[in-house]
Parts: sequence; structure tokens; C-alpha cells
Amino acid sequence: MNNENYHDIDGKPCSLEKLCRTSPEWAANRIRALITQVSKAEDRVAELEAVIDAARKLQDDMVLRADIGTYEGDHSVQAGYTVWSNFCVALAKLGKSDE
Repeated sequence: MNNENYHDIDGKPCSLEKLCRTSPEWAANRIRALITQVSKAEDRVAELEAVIDAARKLQDDMVLRADIGTYEGDHSVQAGYTVWSNFCVALAKLGKSDE
């Protein structure tokens, strides 16, 4: 049985069953805290997946633009700057969520 996530009121590792039997209110609070942690972790994973998707899109767009052979005034270069800007915005949002 995995006792890593559950501790009694004195901080000693214990099973969920024992915790529920001996300290039901404490057990409920621990379970709620763990649910909150899982929810935050899921939100973080979604944010990271969005950044990874943006990075992949940026990579694909930049490879495409390199294949075309662009110059500074070209619309595809300007579009590349837009993609890069969107990626930077996504990274900035990710950094703010760490605070």
C-alpha cells in the first residue's frame, strides 16, 4: 500500500484506510489538498502542452519560410515575426503562472 501521500495529524506516514478510521476530518482535508494539487498539475500540463504546440508551429512555419527564401520586406518574413511574437506571448503567460 502506498503511504507516501498520507500522513496522520502527527506527520507520520499511514495508509488512507487508517487515516480515515482514526482521523476522518484530517483525512478529508488531506484528500481535498491532494485533489487541489492534481488540479493545478493538470492545468500546468495544459499550459505546457500549449507552449509545445506553439513551438512546433513556430518550427514548422520557420522551416517553411526558409524553404521559400525570403527577404526582410517579404510578407512571409513578417508572418514569421507574428508567429514568433505569439510564441513569446505564450511563454510570458507561462512564466506568470509560475508566480
